[in-house]
Amino acid sequence: MVFGPHDRKITGNSPLGQQDDQCNHLSTPSAEPSAQWLTAALEEYKSLRAEIVDSIQAQRQIMQVGMTGLSVLIGLGLQRINSLFAVLLLMMLVPMLAIFITAGALGEFFRATRASSFLAYREEIINRSIPGPTAGPAPAQEWEQWLRLNPVHVVRDWAQFLAAFSINTSALALGFYMIFTSDFHIDQPAPLIFTLGAVASILWAISPILYIYLLRQVRRQFIQKNLPRQD
Repeated sequence: MVFGPHDRKITGNSPLGQQDDQCNHLSTPSAEPSAQWLTAALEEYKSLRAEIVDSIQAQRQIMQVGMTGLSVLIGLGLQRINSLFAVLLLMMLVPMLAIFITAGALGEFFRATRASSFLAYREEIINRSIPGPTAGPAPAQEWEQWLRLNPVHVVRDWAQFLAAFSINTSALALGFYMIFTSDFHIDQPAPLIFTLGAVASILWAISPILYIYLLRQVRRQFIQKNLPRQD
């Protein structure tokens, strides 16, 4: 089948012409957003603010439960000071639990940061849609913008991690103390002791490395407020 050249002009009265006019009308951006768009944007802003609060609360719960779990494991290890079970608790389970605490807490922190980055981007659009007072520049929403100009979360972030890391270090030190000051190093073969020490040291080092890496990712996400815009 042979088609002729597409040189026929489509008028506005034809169905195709009316459809084309409607598409052009929909694709043309309006000068000012409608009241429905502004209402939807504000509702989305409220929901994301609630998500940020929920993420922060979840992060605190993870830290509280994790710190309690670390303390319980250390207490169980000290009650059976001359057994292999106590050494495994202090040198294996405690470092692994510290890793899970670090990943879980920073996972919630990343979720809050991602929502915060989007809100910082959306604040600029909402502020252009809502005229401010004529007396001076006073944006309608500027909290997320202010946070990026005044970062105050550095001390808090490191304080939470150092609390868990100090307990992890204490448990590792107690484990090595039990190995070399009790009958453990006499009853157990040397390859087992060497393997336990090496694995425990690796697990102990993973926690701060993982924390530093994830914290950098979170802070990088925090400052990325300019999202790609569709033309």
